[in-house]
Amino acid sequence: MQHLSRIPFNKMTKKDKGFICEREAEKLAIQYGYTPHTTKWEGSKIDTIWTHKKTGEDIKIDVKMASYRRTGREGTLIYRSPSAIQKKLGVVILYIDIDDKCNLKKHWWGNA
Repeated sequence: MQHLSRIPFNKMTKKDKGFICEREAEKLAIQYGYTPHTTKWEGSKIDTIWTHKKTGEDIKIDVKMASYRRTGREGTLIYRSPSAIQKKLGVVILYIDIDDKCNLKKHWWGNA
């Protein structure tokens, strides 16, 4: 059998990290009682729509990997503002913070 070695998180591409964050968001949707509907289009204004299994409520979400400042107010979260189109559509930003082993450390809503 071929040896499988994992790529360290800090060596992954930004696209790969974003993919991992979107999968974490899907897991969170299920934990909160929602069904995730994820787009496969790169650069979409909405990464996923969560539909609540009981109420039918929809939440439009743009998933962002948590990034922290290295200078100035070092260690503080870099907040991303929704674009004008996202604001018009009612998109909520979901920040995902993952560790070096791609485990979810925490998550929070940026503009909820």
